[in-house]
Amino acid sequence: MNIEVNRESVCAGDDIVGHKKVYQLVNNATYEDLFNILKKDHFFPHVASDNEVWVMTSKHYWCIFSYYTKTGKILTGLCEKSLKDICASSGKVFFEYYSSPEKWKKRIYEMYNIDANAIIFDGGNYRSLVNDGFDKEIKYCDALMK
Repeated sequence: MNIEVNRESVCAGDDIVGHKKVYQLVNNATYEDLFNILKKDHFFPHVASDNEVWVMTSKHYWCIFSYYTKTGKILTGLCEKSLKDICASSGKVFFEYYSSPEKWKKRIYEMYNIDANAIIFDGGNYRSLVNDGFDKEIKYCDALMK
């Protein structure tokens, strides 16, 4: 199967060349397999702070997995579709860039219309965040922000 991968630029100098690449994978490849290929290919640029978050998205899914550069950890499970299913539907994925775990956490709260500064979260929106699996993302961001 073929998958087209693209990413956001991290700075003006990063815009000089395009980031879109097509990779050919075996049919049973996993997200982890794709991630390892991207790492080996130096798809993700080196950034001085080395505490960024890259979030893989597709046409139908906002967060398939996230990659934390400081620890090298990827968190998966936010998309029930396999990589093969994603390739069959559009064949394209995109990586959004967040310059820190704090900014990624803020974006998650924005997606659920949650005030990150509130002492008590709105029950319905916070329950949706947890049900969708983003509580793991929030907890990991908190751990990296300490």
